[in-house]
Amino acid sequence: MVNKFWSLFLKALWPALWPIIRETVVEITQDLFTRLRELISERFTKATSDQEKQAEQRAVDAEEKSREASGDNERIQAEAEAKAWREVAQQLKADNATLRQELEEAVRLSQVYARKRIDSEAERDKAQERIMSLKPPSEAGRLPTTENQD
Repeated sequence: MVNKFWSLFLKALWPALWPIIRETVVEITQDLFTRLRELISERFTKATSDQEKQAEQRAVDAEEKSREASGDNERIQAEAEAKAWREVAQQLKADNATLRQELEEAVRLSQVYARKRIDSEAERDKAQERIMSLKPPSEAGRLPTTENQD
């Protein structure tokens, strides 16, 4: 009797539960991806910002050195160094912007992939198969298991 009730319970309840379970998994996955993106973005922004500031500071230091230079050669060398550091800073900004866009795209594609996988028939069928293989609890308060019960 318990086995028949259990089987009927699973067959009747599973179709109603699957959309709720699927949406919950999708929401959790999206929340995880969003948080992961925020964490990576924060660390990336801090690291790249520090690099950009360091390159800018070196350019400023080289310009200062060129103003204080006593000879033409020293001034020309310091100006060239300042120009090089400005170019490094600009290149870092451009590279970092590109990397940031690539990160956003990778996270977006991962979310799309996760959603497609969760929505796939194969995933639904695997989940349904596991649910249907659950054995009824034989004692009050005991959770259902997939173990063989003799």
